Amino acid sequence: MKSTIYVLCLIFLSLTSCSKEKVEADRVDSILNLLKSSNIAKLDGSIYNIVLDTLINGNTVNLPSGTIECEVATLNNDDLKKLQKLVSEVDNVTIKTFDDKIKKWINLWNNGKTSWYSDPAHILLVDSKEYQEYITFCVGKGKAIFPLIFELLSRTDKCTHFYFLSYPLVADILPKMPEYQKYMNQARESYLADYEISGNKAGKDHYNEILFRFMHNVLNSEF
Repeated sequence: MKSTIYVLCLIFLSLTSCSKEKVEADRVDSILNLLKSSNIAKLDGSIYNIVLDTLINGNTVNLPSGTIECEVATLNNDDLKKLQKLVSEVDNVTIKTFDDKIKKWINLWNNGKTSWYSDPAHILLVDSKEYQEYITFCVGKGKAIFPLIFELLSRTDKCTHFYFLSYPLVADILPKMPEYQKYMNQARESYLADYEISGNKAGKDHYNEILFRFMHNVLNSEF
């Protein structure tokens, strides 16, 4: 009898875990699907230049010119498992507020309110109330917001979407949370060191590589 109850408990816990994972996947997909339906494909080149400059941060390094094959990097399995656990521990109010605020910013594109300028800061509507409210909320949550941001980035398979979703983190969230900038510096320095060792050859997009190294550093140092 006890063994039967034990087995039933295991089955229940397994089903509960699977259900939570599916709900989490669905909510992330709903955000990414908004991006797919929005008009941000034009951003690819312009936003790439400004975010890469921000990441390299004035370093004099012989980065390759021309088009680099853009392939979104991935976290390793251990990082992904840790990230999944961290997201599952975030309270529902924080998750819902985060989702609502980032969707309102993305929805500006779907409501025909976009403007085309040469400056990506204008392209991304960073002066909008929606964008500023998203930044304020994220900064106010401190490092507790990183798992939700990282989750989106780790599930993104399009470079343009990755640039769009990571721009607020690089340009406006981290500068207001300077205690975590060291992890970006470490990521940049390790990438540039590997890049030099390789004979200044890059097989993948610099920006993706540095951001995923940053995510790895934060996950393994702060959580």
